[in-house]
Amino acid sequence: MPNDSEVRDAVRQLMRRFDSMDARYASFLHIVAKKDPEEYTRLLDTSERITPKVTQVLAIGDSLHRQVYESLDDPNADWCKAMLSWLTREGPIILTREQGFECMRLMESDES
Repeated sequence: MPNDSEVRDAVRQLMRRFDSMDARYASFLHIVAKKDPEEYTRLLDTSERITPKVTQVLAIGDSLHRQVYESLDDPNADWCKAMLSWLTREGPIILTREQGFECMRLMESDES
């Protein structure tokens, strides 16, 4: 079982990652909204519609991502270790051919 220090470290890393993503997202939205408010509205609507699909696609290729959710669902698992592995992973996400095809099917199913 993780100790308090490990849990705090995992949450701290998670918060830093979310802060970084929020800052990038807010910066992008600010620029687009100022340049073209109508396009901003259209992009926002489209983004909200496809976010679940994109999340699924990212999860297919990221086994550490899946392991975090699996460990959170398992009361006997060391979820802290799984989360730290996910947060500190290095290198590209490598998809198998089958995973690539599944990603394409998910993305195409929302294009019509």
